[in-house]
Amino acid sequence: MAVLFNVLLVFVSRVVSSTITPPPEPSGVLYNCVVENWGNGKETAGPCILCFAGDQGTFLERAVACSEQFLPTVSDVCSGVLTTAVAENQKSVEDVIECFDDTLENMTAERCLRIVPDNGDVVEVLAEGALCLTEARHNATLFIEHFLGVEEYSKIERKTFH
Repeated sequence: MAVLFNVLLVFVSRVVSSTITPPPEPSGVLYNCVVENWGNGKETAGPCILCFAGDQGTFLERAVACSEQFLPTVSDVCSGVLTTAVAENQKSVEDVIECFDDTLENMTAERCLRIVPDNGDVVEVLAEGALCLTEARHNATLFIEHFLGVEEYSKIERKTFH
């Protein structure tokens, strides 16, 4: 039952997310920094973002170094693709990004499952779970934009498209 619930929660979140036009957003790996380094007294989301946003080395070199230092879950889950990826091979770099994204989705879904109360109404639990996922993405976006100082740029860009 738990596996079915997880699958349904991820499915509902993707459907809900795909119907909402996303704002201009920072790189996906920055979300890993916020999700894995948020709360419980951790203050490493900012240094993690700076590590990935830096211009030292290739993206792949930064992915290996920054995940080892700031993203222990991603580093563990993605260790296989991180060690076999080749910077000059676009497909292997895409595999690294996909692993980061998959890990981010799983971590966020697991967090939402922990905090959404199970009151027995499957539809309500799924709706609350989807809302939790959307709020997590929104809050992470706000943190990243504020940290990088791009919130004013995003507001101007959003007004242009409306």
